[in-house]
Amino acid sequence: MNVSIYEWSGSLSTEERIFADMSDSGVQELLNLAYEGSTKDAVKQSICRLLGISQSLDDDYLQWSIEGKSQNDIRNVIGVTAKKVGWYKRIDLGEQVGLVVADELRGNANIPSATTLNTLESWVYGN
Repeated sequence: MNVSIYEWSGSLSTEERIFADMSDSGVQELLNLAYEGSTKDAVKQSICRLLGISQSLDDDYLQWSIEGKSQNDIRNVIGVTAKKVGWYKRIDLGEQVGLVVADELRGNANIPSATTLNTLESWVYGN
């Protein structure tokens, strides 16, 4: 039996891979979707817990500055939190995430998630 397996680079979850690859504006759009599905405070508190900080976070991701944490660290924690809490597990939010991701991929075909999705698309359509 010939079975194809497609995994995100870095052995990341889907949420982690997405937050690692999105532009800053894409990260903000995804956070806005999480805010809609829950509350801003609940989303930001979940992130703060995993970051191990007690400071409050601005609604605007670009305003976040956390001592001792790089932007990659913060994005990783956002992705882990999204997976753990299940921010996008509702169909309506999942569809909206798909639109944000598709828009981002159109602008940058070289990011790791685009490479994996392009490979998967080729397999699906037999190209």
